[in-house]
Amino acid sequence: MSADTRFWWLNTLPWALYAVLNLSLAMIAFPARQPVLLLLVICVGLPLLLYFISAGIRHLVRRRDWLKGTLWRVALRLLVLVVAGACLAQLVLHLLLRALVALGWVVLPVAPSGAAMQWVYLVNTGIILGMWVLAWAGITALQQARHSAMAQLRAEAERERHANQVLRARLNPHFVFNALNNLRGLIAEDPERARDMVGRLSNTLRHALEHTRGEQVSLADELALVRDYLAVEAVHYEQRLQVDWQMDEAALPLLLPAMSLQLLVENAVRHGIAQTAGGGVLSIRAQRGAGGILQLEVRNPGQLQRSVKDPAGGLGHGVGLAYLHKAGALVLSQQQEQVVARLEVVQ
Repeated sequence: MSADTRFWWLNTLPWALYAVLNLSLAMIAFPARQPVLLLLVICVGLPLLLYFISAGIRHLVRRRDWLKGTLWRVALRLLVLVVAGACLAQLVLHLLLRALVALGWVVLPVAPSGAAMQWVYLVNTGIILGMWVLAWAGITALQQARHSAMAQLRAEAERERHANQVLRARLNPHFVFNALNNLRGLIAEDPERARDMVGRLSNTLRHALEHTRGEQVSLADELALVRDYLAVEAVHYEQRLQVDWQMDEAALPLLLPAMSLQLLVENAVRHGIAQTAGGGVLSIRAQRGAGGILQLEVRNPGQLQRSVKDPAGGLGHGVGLAYLHKAGALVLSQQQEQVVARLEVVQ
């Protein structure tokens, strides 16, 4: 069932209840005094007119998208529509009664008349129509807010999916190209080391493909990935890459987002070791801080570059920092000739 068809059916309920209420009040106030046709025209005809007028208001508001804008502008538009709709309903009802009187089908009872009573009828109709417009606009605004929130969630999920694909592609073609080139040389020179390199490269690629963005892994598992990655890079950089491990045993069971430490290390290799003549020492430290916080620190030689792509608006020197900023409290700093990256992950 389409939204328009569903609206037509649902809109029948309030106006049908309004017609029943009108008939009940008329029969209580004027028992057996008024002609049936007159009661039907007034008590049923007015709700029927408002049924179609309310549908027209809905159509106009949706077509021109009048629920968007400031609150005062929306309220003014709806007020104009309510006044116009109430005037139209009373005008049509008045003309219909005049036509029935002219045909002799009904006789209007003697009652107070004049401009004052016309205003009373108009105000009453406006109040009823205004209540309907207020209820419909409120429900519609809530639905639009929900749809907007759902669309935002879908867009965020799509961004997360895309970011996950980008994260998986972090092991860039240069890394794979260098690894395969080095492997080709090792096959003839050192078959045993070549087999070890194939295993480590396979573990690194498998880890990157299997773990999704935001998935929590233990530091021990993450370290296994980092060690495999560095073992592959050590074949390429040889003596230019020296690693200093400072691991707190108490920190090994702590959790962190998958590949976060690997991203720090890869960033340090690509933008530190690779860019420094003669390479240097890559220092990796992990410890359990106060409150069980996992504290990671990666130091590498080089200069910290200011990056306009850094989402925190601070200093950055490589791809993947956006993910790391979400993973925990990331701080990048320059200490003499070293770049220091500190990441704290709350458990």
